[in-house]
Amino acid sequence: MEDGKKEVRVAILTPYLTVAWDEVVKEFGEKRALEQKEKYGFVEDHLGTMDQIVNDKYRVILDKRDEDGDWSGKLPHLAISGCTERGEDEVRGFRGSGIIFGRYSIFYGGCSDYTGFAPADSGYALDIPKRVDVVKRMLTDDDLLEALVLREERKIKAALDDISKGFDRPILVTPYLKKALEQDIQ
Repeated sequence: MEDGKKEVRVAILTPYLTVAWDEVVKEFGEKRALEQKEKYGFVEDHLGTMDQIVNDKYRVILDKRDEDGDWSGKLPHLAISGCTERGEDEVRGFRGSGIIFGRYSIFYGGCSDYTGFAPADSGYALDIPKRVDVVKRMLTDDDLLEALVLREERKIKAALDDISKGFDRPILVTPYLKKALEQDIQ
């Protein structure tokens, strides 16, 4: 970029990180929206209004789903996806692409109740607690951003360990991280 900042591409592939509360109420009605909030962890704080996060060293480009459910542009350094059956199928379809997928799900720490698959079996390299503040911390941590760009497993794990120290539930690394890093992204 012309400002000298390194670019990090992150695909946000879950509405739990992008859709505003009033949109959920409008689409589902207040009763179902409150159910979504209680059962599935929908929160009003989200990344939906943000297109990028800029700090002294990095410009994190947040690539969100378009109306057709696809993301645009170059392959991301990191993709954060939910864990619906469709989402898991999509992640499995990208196995071997080199994309580091993080699972953002109520099934954190275990197998999916939808498919029975463990995160690594679907192609998730990370298992992220379903908290927006955890994701925001990841996307603003220079050590993690650098490690993602360099694609160095040891540095990614160390950065995630440091980030996790501030939270009651750590960001988990699955065995699939090593496999994802074997393939370069474009």
